[in-house]
This record gives sequence, structure tokens and C-alpha cells, in this order.
Amino acid sequence: MTVRISASSFPTPDLVKTTNNPAQWDQLDRFAAVQAEAANGALESLGERLASASTVGDRAAAFEGLYRQLAEWRYRLAVEGRVTRPSSNAETIRTPIGEGSMSYRLSPSVAGRESGSPAHRALTKMERVALEQFSGSADRVQHQVALPDGRTVNGNLLMRTESLGEQAADVFGRSTEEMAAAAPAVAHDETITVTASQGDREVLRRAAFEQLAGLETKRAEAGGLDPHDPENRQAFADATYCLFQGPEFRRGTDATMRVFVAAAHARVFDAAPVVPQGVDLDAMVRDQQGFRDTMRDEMRVISGGPTAGQERSASAGERAAGARDQGRGSTGIQR
Repeated sequence: MTVRISASSFPTPDLVKTTNNPAQWDQLDRFAAVQAEAANGALESLGERLASASTVGDRAAAFEGLYRQLAEWRYRLAVEGRVTRPSSNAETIRTPIGEGSMSYRLSPSVAGRESGSPAHRALTKMERVALEQFSGSADRVQHQVALPDGRTVNGNLLMRTESLGEQAADVFGRSTEEMAAAAPAVAHDETITVTASQGDREVLRRAAFEQLAGLETKRAEAGGLDPHDPENRQAFADATYCLFQGPEFRRGTDATMRVFVAAAHARVFDAAPVVPQGVDLDAMVRDQQGFRDTMRDEMRVISGGPTAGQERSASAGERAAGARDQGRGSTGIQR
């Protein structure tokens, strides 16, 4: 069965709707067509990569190869000026996080978000989700990610900024002075989520590719997989969680991973998904079980595929237009 991925698979994240002006949201919505075009190309490429794969290792390598391909796609979009902020440098999209960490500020009042905007409401909700995980006087929560082989690895760290102090260099891989020079001052009472160490992020990405390879192996052996089967859905949710918990680059991560998730789902389940609009923020803030529950409730499967007329309705102009990146906090992972 030939699966086609449409713009419907990519609802615009609330997090980039930083104003209360729906006309600006419409401009952002155009990026969905760009992502769908990339996802269909990725799905075809993945099929070619998997055609000669005979082992789980071969299949994991195919998924990793696709991830690399899409990271390059996101970089090229920026170089061509299709999707980038006027003041941004496209090279940051392929600049690794490296030995340090990246943080994302969950407090809704930062980065010029209008009060009551979808972005403001989304962060208000997710800051509450984060704070509910703190117990007693604890000022940080370390997420632990369970892998299929029984190992656990550190994922994101939730923190209250008043606890940083002189530990900023350990958390961010830079000095407090460098942070202050690179970004507006972080208030003492903000809530942030911080990425795992470089080594743990590499383990998490590898685990994502291996879990998808396991699903692909089941698909090959059974002649197909049911996307509604709870076990299959959890395995896919876990792979998605590992991927978002293990970012590699400083910018562009969100779009790369959304397109990857859509293409991987379409391959292993022969059905296009609707990638939850808040998937990245959910993965950065929720623990593993919380993310599983969210994906179970929000990851929808599109029945059938778009008709030829629907395919034509995404005009060439829309596919080329893209949407401008929105700032998501000075040290945050961005689209």
C-alpha cells in the first residue's frame, strides 16, 4: 500500500503562535506543506534504505541514515532562506550541542509571548506539568528513560532556576558570564528543562533507531502492523520519546524530528499519523509514562490517504513558502 503524507500530519505547534493574531497563525500553517513534501521524500528514501536490510542492525542503520538526511534537509531550508529567522545563522542548525547542554525556559512570560496567546497558554500548562513532578523541597527532577534492553539512562532534567547558582557551567556547559552575555538574564524563579549529557543523548538516539528497527522487523515478519495495537503504540511512543530526549543540534531539531516521526510511522504502520502539535514540549517536560499516556491520547492515525485533488490543493507556492521560525527562548531548542 502506498501511503501519502499530507499537511494534515503537521498541525502548527501552539508554541510558535506567540501572538493573538490568527492571520499570523495562517502564515505559520504554510510550513505544514513544506514538512509534508519532505516527509514523502523521506518515506520513499526510507523504503529504499530498508529494501536490502535483513537484520535489526541493518534496519536501525537505515533509520539513522534517514535522520541524517532530514537534518541536512532542515539545514538546506535555512541556507535557502525558506525557513529561518532574519537574525539567525543557518550554521547553528548543524552546530552540535556537544559536551554541554541546552535548556528551554518553561515560564510563559519570557520571550515576548502575548498573554493569552496559544504559546502563552501552552507554556502555562507545561510549567504546571513540570512543577507537579517536584516533591517536597526538591528543586530538580531527573527523568529516567527505560530502554527495551532493561537499561535506564538519564533524560531531561527539570530545574527551578534559583537552584542554579554556580552550577550553571555544569548544567549548560558554559560559564555564568557567557550565559549572561549570550541571552537576557534568566529570572531566579523560572522553571527550565535541560537536555541530558552528550553521552546519554547519543544512547537515547540510538535506542530510538533500534526500537523503530524492531517494529520494522515485526512488520516484515507479520506482513503489516496494527497502529492501534497498544503494544505497538507504546513501542512507537518510546522511540519518539528517546528521539526528542536526545537532540543533537542547537537549532532546527523540532522540524527534523516531526518529519522523521511522520515518515517512520507511515513506514512501520502503513498509515500516516497526525503528529501531536505539542510533541516536542511534551517530550521535554513529561516523564516517560506521562509521554506514553499523551501519545496514546493524542497521536491519531489518518485513515486512507489524500486524494489527488487534495494533493493538488497544496499549491507549489505554499510548498515553497514555509514559515518563519519563532524565537523560543534564548537558549532553547528551536524549530
